[in-house]
Amino acid sequence: MPAWRFLGVAAIAVVLLLVWRRRNGLGPVYALGLGLAAVALLGPAIRPWYVLWALFPIAAAAPRGRVRRWAAAGSCVLALAVLPDGFAPDLRQLMLAVSGGGLAALALLTWRAAARPQAADAPGTLP
Repeated sequence: MPAWRFLGVAAIAVVLLLVWRRRNGLGPVYALGLGLAAVALLGPAIRPWYVLWALFPIAAAAPRGRVRRWAAAGSCVLALAVLPDGFAPDLRQLMLAVSGGGLAALALLTWRAAARPQAADAPGTLP
């Protein structure tokens, strides 16, 4: 067991060194997320919320594409599956989370509809 822990910590050091060397090209937030993911996945102990802490900065700063979509989806799933108390959500907590997500979607749709230019506001039209 101590050998596996040593190998895991050595692998973390290698990944962190690689991320450090490419930090200018990656950006600080994306590099932070990659470093946290290495610590969470290769460390001696893993808890699901450790991975969640790594997915948030990756989803926020990853280049557009598959990595960003998967990190965002994974953080959404883990945010519902792993609560801060460490237990799976019960029905009440799940209902509250779904209701909050629905309210957020409604607010986003309302904001987008308000930001969309109206026909009367279009250039070249008379009131």
